[in-house]
Amino acid sequence: MVQRARQCKKSYGIGISHIRRDQLTFGPPNSSASGSPPASYFINPIGIWSIHLSAAELGATTSLTTDTLTTSSVNVNLAANEGSAPLITFPLEQGMGFVTGIYKDAQPFIESSVFFRGSFTFMGLVEGAFKYKVLLEDDMTWLFYVVPSYGTGNTPAFTQKSNTCIQGQQGFSGTIHVAKVPVNNGDAETRYDVSAGAKYSQAIYTTHLAGNVGLVEAALPKLKDAFEVFVNNTQKYPLVYNEVWKGLVSSAGYTDAGADFGNTYYNDHHFHYGYFVSDPHQPD
Repeated sequence: MVQRARQCKKSYGIGISHIRRDQLTFGPPNSSASGSPPASYFINPIGIWSIHLSAAELGATTSLTTDTLTTSSVNVNLAANEGSAPLITFPLEQGMGFVTGIYKDAQPFIESSVFFRGSFTFMGLVEGAFKYKVLLEDDMTWLFYVVPSYGTGNTPAFTQKSNTCIQGQQGFSGTIHVAKVPVNNGDAETRYDVSAGAKYSQAIYTTHLAGNVGLVEAALPKLKDAFEVFVNNTQKYPLVYNEVWKGLVSSAGYTDAGADFGNTYYNDHHFHYGYFVSDPHQPD
């Protein structure tokens, strides 16, 4: 939801609200229903903006436009005022694994109405993206994968101004991908790291189209090294062949059914393995 935030300043951006099942409130059983009576109603909390992506340049004159509208996706563009070039584009798609902000010469603001409990910690370079992690006051961990347009030469600077506001560097161009770590899913970060690799692959392909041969040649070996881990099946939880249903699944689910987003039980294979199909082809 595109909305106003009051944490850093009077900025505008996109608010991310992800409600857990334990946050729902259910009414009494519907006695008029036959069989096992369902709840007569349930209440889903509103106004919980765990993460808010914005920019210092966005304020009361912010202009919102959309483009590339399909049945399940749209690009949302935010500009400082009507008629000016967009500072952030949010490509929104039904079922997307990340919330992504594409910044164009703007100063990122990362905010939270739940409050940051811990610091905005740099976790290293992962699959060509600068990875950061932060814990919120609701005990939920959020991941951020930052891919600057200049490549991986310098670590993007972020300053935590308060328990509600993290401020990026001025004039930033590139992408920020945001994901929430599921509860009791210790391997979720690995899956998100792989997904970030797909974004890195897309960035390399875009750089190739722009004709920057030097940057492409510098980035490709890093992508190949990351992909090699999965080609050799040496990741934390290797893939195994399931003799019952005749499919390739994560070994993690044999001890925890929810691990790897249910991959062992054939959940979202088109989504999980799609990264591996698209990554090596895009740079070509």
